[in-house]
Amino acid sequence: MKRKKFAKTRECNPGATLLLNDFNTTINYEILIDGCLNAGVQIDAIGIQSHQHQGYWGREKLEEILERFSHFGLPIHFTENSLLSGHIMPSEIGDLNDYQIPDWPSTPEDEERQAKEVEEMYSILFKHPQVEAVTSWQFSDDGA
Repeated sequence: MKRKKFAKTRECNPGATLLLNDFNTTINYEILIDGCLNAGVQIDAIGIQSHQHQGYWGREKLEEILERFSHFGLPIHFTENSLLSGHIMPSEIGDLNDYQIPDWPSTPEDEERQAKEVEEMYSILFKHPQVEAVTSWQFSDDGA
């Protein structure tokens, strides 16, 4: 099914960059990518969403994810990145959409923490030879 969708999209726009894109960075996503490639799906890049509403992933996790997904030999796009300056979502929440609070207060200290996290994250990503694109998802935590 994905092969047909990718082929039709490429037929409609031969210059498009076609990604397989997901927030799931587990082995399940690796299996999906591997299965698509083995089925002949022409994937141009791997998309990774990193809505970090439950706190910054940190250097170790970012490097581990980059290591695992770089073995496919495809460019990597971090397509949806959120690093909050305000309230951090509790870790027990499974679906980010299930947690809505009326206000997202931010303090100068939280904004300083966020700035350091963004700087570290982007430095790690831009140093990696296969990272081709990074997209920030929001300018404000409100509604993120």
